[in-house]
Amino acid sequence: MSISLTYIIENTDNIKVISIVAPVDFSFIWYQKFRNVYENENNIGTKFIIDFVNTTFLSVSALGMILLLKDHLDLIEGELTLVNPNNKQPFDLLNISNFDRIFNISLDESLRKNQTKTMPLHGKYSISINNQVLTVKAYDEWNIETVISSCEAFRVEAKKLMHKSWSCLVDLSEWELGPPGMLDEIKGLNIWSEKNNQAFEAIIVKNSVQKHFFENSHEVFKNIKYKFFDNHDDALCWLSNSQRLV
Repeated sequence: MSISLTYIIENTDNIKVISIVAPVDFSFIWYQKFRNVYENENNIGTKFIIDFVNTTFLSVSALGMILLLKDHLDLIEGELTLVNPNNKQPFDLLNISNFDRIFNISLDESLRKNQTKTMPLHGKYSISINNQVLTVKAYDEWNIETVISSCEAFRVEAKKLMHKSWSCLVDLSEWELGPPGMLDEIKGLNIWSEKNNQAFEAIIVKNSVQKHFFENSHEVFKNIKYKFFDNHDDALCWLSNSQRLV
């Protein structure tokens, strides 16, 4: 069993097929090598297959990497299939993240029946208030239960500020992404925040994968001004200056 990420390129019926064998531990450390496989691929209709036969651990960061591959394939009318997520942890994560609604996932039916669809709470967060700024700091990898819990806690704390204009600082510097299903939850939270007097939002990200993951959820903002940063000081300075202009 190989612990590394490998791939092969074939041509079947005049269609280019690139098969990626995911490593045992498929996490963000493989981001650059994974990206190198597809970033210069421009052949229309290219098919990608990601094989999880060796994978015993699949991180949420890796899910974000797969979504970036999908974005690239959409540009070239390509196709992506996920196969053999036979081990429990990868199977559970793909299920709870609703990847079966996005991709064709091939798994033996006998194995599918033996898998469970529950996961323990994973990851953590903190929420604090200083003046009219609500700060959310996320840690580690989240599952959907943590997403829902954080959104509920956010609403509780934000209600203390909504009597006048307020801002939000989201710190993702110690976060390792969450399931794609969280985007709908965050969109709903963003719509709620705009209706309840939020004016500005600063998001601290540590890489382009995180930024891409959150850009879609912030498209629902109509009036809230938001900006991405790579450090806390710049983010807080921008929020403070913006809030003073209201």
